[in-house]
Amino acid sequence: MSVQPIREEQVYKDNVIQFKQKEDVKLKKDGTPKQTPNNTKCNRDDIQPIKEEDIPKMVKWLREFRDSSNNDEEYQIRFRNLTMFIMGINIALRVSDLISLKWSDVYNNNWEFLDGKKIMPKKTSNKKKHVLLAYNNSFRRAISEYKEYTNPKKIDSFIFTSRQNPSGHIGAGAVEKFIKTMAEELEITYSINTHSMRKTFARIRYEHSEDKTRTLLELMQMFRHASPEITLGYICIKAEEIKDLFYAVELGYDEE
Repeated sequence: MSVQPIREEQVYKDNVIQFKQKEDVKLKKDGTPKQTPNNTKCNRDDIQPIKEEDIPKMVKWLREFRDSSNNDEEYQIRFRNLTMFIMGINIALRVSDLISLKWSDVYNNNWEFLDGKKIMPKKTSNKKKHVLLAYNNSFRRAISEYKEYTNPKKIDSFIFTSRQNPSGHIGAGAVEKFIKTMAEELEITYSINTHSMRKTFARIRYEHSEDKTRTLLELMQMFRHASPEITLGYICIKAEEIKDLFYAVELGYDEE
């Protein structure tokens, strides 16, 4: 008797069922999983992805805040924040990796865009673990505008340099500060921080996907998660949304 290969769709459904029924995954009132030893990466500190409808408001606020600067130094800092935010929601890096990007991670020696590049994440002990960077049009536009303004001379210098240490990069605290300030000014009521940029990329990619099974598996691989259930929790997919997936397609009977 021949053994049939397991379809990706079945793996996905099996993991979704485990996500809903597994006793050690307890749900909060909003349907998202609480942290347990088996899902510590899910909804870290209850941080949410940024809602898609809030992104234009945030970009508008960051631009207007930049343009209201009182001096060149203030303008550059606020320009940096705008650039970092747009880059962050388009590349899905941890903030520790985002702030440590160098111009050489994006451009070649002739200051032309690279097709992509592998980098080693800061938070890993596995020297064989690399992340492949790829740059969409929004990312390219944001960094191009910032490059034109800052006019960097050294290709191996950090993109987001520190004022206290020009040869180093800014800290994650600076990113956290402007994101929190922006959220307060815009009266964002759900919890966001630097990690929200990474989650936003994944959540919106998932929501816009026509093949959510495939996309979920791709995101699972991208974030090095052990199972689709962890990825679902990570991007804050609620139990009700998971249930809706099963009602989205009707098979086997003609529509009456």
